[in-house]
Amino acid sequence: MSTYALSLVIAAAVLHAGWNYLLKKCGGGIGVLALSAIVATVALTPFSLFLILANSFVFSPTMVAVIIGGGVLHLIYFLLLDRAYRSGGDLSVVYPLARATGPLITIVVATLFLGERMSLVAIVGALLIGASALMLAGNPAKLFSKDATAGAGFALLCGCGRRSQHA
Repeated sequence: MSTYALSLVIAAAVLHAGWNYLLKKCGGGIGVLALSAIVATVALTPFSLFLILANSFVFSPTMVAVIIGGGVLHLIYFLLLDRAYRSGGDLSVVYPLARATGPLITIVVATLFLGERMSLVAIVGALLIGASALMLAGNPAKLFSKDATAGAGFALLCGCGRRSQHA
């Protein structure tokens, strides 16, 4: 992986975790989600337009449908994530569950329903994702505590939404 690509991945990870931290700390709500969407749109639209124009990209109706569907799934994800934090879910519980559930569900669905065969690398990767989520939670018992139930439930729903975006 090039240094440039690695820098982009690290920057994306920091921005994503930072956004979750701010969403939790400020109390969330529709206003925060709308402001985040506006900032992201203003920041990313020039790059998107440049890439579209530079590559003479032409949208097909199928592509537009996929873009709209992806937008709807992201909206649902953001609303569920906001609800997970506002229902009292701790950042150390909600964030790992919301992030780790999607890839794990994707692997299970692909294996059980789509006939995919998991290689040893894929199995190790899945185990590392699960272990990382538990490690990020600090104390795995927090995932199952009475105080974490609502937040954890909404975080798991977020992960289901993320699964459908990865599939």
